Amino acid sequence: MGRFRFLKSGGAVLFFLLTACAGPGERVPVSLSYPGAAPLSASEKPGKILVFPFVDARPEPELIGRRVHLFGRIDTFEAAFPLGERMAQLLVRSLRQRGYDAEMAPPAARPEAVTGERVMTGAVQALRVDATSHFGYTQLRGRAVMNIEIRDSKAGLKTALKIENENAPKVVFFQSDVLKETLDELVSDGLKRVLP
Repeated sequence: MGRFRFLKSGGAVLFFLLTACAGPGERVPVSLSYPGAAPLSASEKPGKILVFPFVDARPEPELIGRRVHLFGRIDTFEAAFPLGERMAQLLVRSLRQRGYDAEMAPPAARPEAVTGERVMTGAVQALRVDATSHFGYTQLRGRAVMNIEIRDSKAGLKTALKIENENAPKVVFFQSDVLKETLDELVSDGLKRVLP
């Protein structure tokens, strides 16, 4: 009798797990963030830096990730913000934390018209985390690729950077926060490589 009860309750749990992974997917908005607080004032490093919004050059600009459930249901994760603008804001925060006098460029400004300050422009080629659920765990695969150009009109120099970053964690219990944390790590690790 006790064995039958165990099988019956185990069957109910298994049925619940199977039906939870089936059905239509959902759309989940995700916001990117950069760890820590940005200093509010003065720089330790010389020169002002103007950062322009990045170009979103990804093949599917509306998506930043997908999750494939164990039995095929697919959830999509979308940016809850214009990605190019948000990446530039995160770069400004990263630079300010490291002592640079960085700020967003005024809305009407054009990069080629700015003189006297360093100018940063960029393009996001890839920013995505895909999650695939397996029995007992979920495998995430994240990738970020950004092209950044730094122009110093005073010195007459242009520097082009290509920043690539990958991350592939496994988790037992997947939540959308795990995907957000993986995206945040990809972005913050990449942006830390812009200027020493």
